[in-house]
Order: sequence, then C-alpha cells, then structure tokens
Amino acid sequence: MNTTQVAVDLAKSVFEIAVSHRPGKVHESHRLSRGRFQKFFTGRESVEILMEACGTAHHWGRTFEEMGHRVTLLPPGDVSRYRDGNKTDRADAKALLEAARNDRIDPVPVKSVDQQAIAALHRIRSGYQQTRTARINAVRGHLREFGIVIPVGALTIAIFSGLPPSPATFQTQCNSRSVTSKLPSASTAIPMGIPIPPPVSAVGSSPSALKR
Repeated sequence: MNTTQVAVDLAKSVFEIAVSHRPGKVHESHRLSRGRFQKFFTGRESVEILMEACGTAHHWGRTFEEMGHRVTLLPPGDVSRYRDGNKTDRADAKALLEAARNDRIDPVPVKSVDQQAIAALHRIRSGYQQTRTARINAVRGHLREFGIVIPVGALTIAIFSGLPPSPATFQTQCNSRSVTSKLPSASTAIPMGIPIPPPVSAVGSSPSALKR
C-alpha cells in the first residue's frame, strides 16, 4: 500500500498542498487554483488525503474517494494544536501531517450526500429558531406603534395574524388590513414543526382583549 500522505488546506479559490512520502517530512508543496486542484489528484496513484473537517471537506472527500484515494478528515481543534508559528496555509497543511501521526485523534467520517443534506436542513432550522425571537419582537414593536399590545410568545403572534381588522383605534390611524398584510404571516413567525392554531373568531377577540 502506498504510504504517501497529501495534506490539503481547503480554501475557496487557492489550495495549499503538502506531500509527504515519509512521516515527519514534507517533500513537496504546491499552491493550486481550484481548476488545477482536482486535476492534481486525477489519475494519481492512490494516496491518503488529509483534510480538516470544515467547509467543503465532505464534498472533496466524496470526490477523492470516487477517484480511489483514501480520505481522512481530522477535527480542526485537534489540528490547530500542531500548527507551528503563525496561521498560514502552509503551516495548516503541515499541521495536518503532524496531527495524522497521533492515533488518539479520531477522524471524522465522510458524510454521504443524504447525510450532508439532512445536516444542512438542521443548521438552517437552528438558525431560523435563533432569529425567531428577534423577528417576533419586531412585529410586536410595530404593532405597539398603533396602540396594539399583545402578550409575549410565538403562538400569540400566530393567533393575532388571523384576526379581522376590528379595533376602531387601529382603523382610524391606518388601514389595518393593508398593514397586517405586510407583517410576517404565522408560518414565518413561528418555527417549523409547531402546529399553527386556527384563527380566533371575531367575537370577543379584538387585540384590546389580548392586552396584558
């Protein structure tokens, strides 16, 4: 088996590569554009490719495995301890070679396309939930400018979004229907997975009844 290791410092456009035929020694260093990067490994004898488990690593890992190479993804936090001097592309590539020699570091498995898609959906949903409170507070703040105060909580926003434009004070200042049509709907006010309650009936459901 070929024992050559190729450490790759991933980037958006220019990739740093360090080739080692013997542990502890860098025999080749290359800086390759995105176009030349993949060609460097095409048709090459099977080698072990080392990368940090960061952005685009799983994509390139799948690509290299299809070429017949062995891919090892290492946690960035573990790799950083082996960096010598300032953080540069060359130093990061060399740190990968050093970290790979530590058998106590558990490599990260290369994700399949389906696993990557599921992980992306979870990250998107997590980001949505983190900004949910800010957007709900913005809606409540805008409504207070029209003298309407609603209780705290995502579900009260969802309930209010289904109300008819009944408060007289709100109608005298603006067309409530045109304003509420510009506010986020219930589907954007609460996170995915939470059922949206049915609209509240017009009887006894004016925003004044919701005042705290």
